[in-house]
Amino acid sequence: MPYVQRNFLGVVTGLFAVAQPGYGEEFLQDDHPEVVDFLSKQPPLPADFLKPITEDQQRKNEASHALAVEENQQLRNLTLSYLGQWAELETACSALFYVIVNSGPKSSKIAYAIYYALGGFDARIGVLHQSILQLFEETPGLQRTAKSWGAIYDELKAVKGVRNKVAHGTILTIHSGGRQITRLAAPPFDPINIGRPLAKGPEVGMSPEQLARHLRCLPIATEALDGMNRLIADFREFGEGPLPQRLAELDALRSHLGNPRKETPNSAKP
Repeated sequence: MPYVQRNFLGVVTGLFAVAQPGYGEEFLQDDHPEVVDFLSKQPPLPADFLKPITEDQQRKNEASHALAVEENQQLRNLTLSYLGQWAELETACSALFYVIVNSGPKSSKIAYAIYYALGGFDARIGVLHQSILQLFEETPGLQRTAKSWGAIYDELKAVKGVRNKVAHGTILTIHSGGRQITRLAAPPFDPINIGRPLAKGPEVGMSPEQLARHLRCLPIATEALDGMNRLIADFREFGEGPLPQRLAELDALRSHLGNPRKETPNSAKP
């Protein structure tokens, strides 16, 4: 009792036990000549190959599909939010670079031009890192902030890896273990990051919950960058007076860096 799919010439090219909306909705009897002709050209099939699924299995399939659709939309929304938060983090990096190297009037954009002329985030945070290390070398009063900066720099490297997966990934619905899972992952024909891992198990890419945890890391890293910016700017304008307060603020932020990434599903915030 199959439903048939036809090509643009009207030739039967597929049989389905259940109607497929939009392309496999035409029902033909088992002994219809076109069905018989199609099956005669295929390898032998089990006798119950086109047996309709049970109502219980149909309900499970529909629930699995509904979950996949919901997760797909969640991943789309989270991806857009992540890229928006990433732009804010890049702006904070460039502003910190500005406050470190700018020696002209505050209206000067030379530091920003240098920062954004560098190709890729690796190069940009590299020059930011080396600039701030040199600042510590030349400014003894700021050397006690080196530990906080080290933690911020480590977090920038960590979020960079996730950012690359978000920017270059795609949303896939994968059938595995009798269920559908939706993940942000490498493109489907990537044998290294999809094909081989999927052969070992169903868990590839990032689920919506995992991406949400990574997303919550970005505002913390951005605020830590801004905190370092405020510390350096205040030190240059007012000397060591505001330094203890700014250091305390920075230490408090440092203690939260990367924490959302370490949350378990049960402990994660909704």
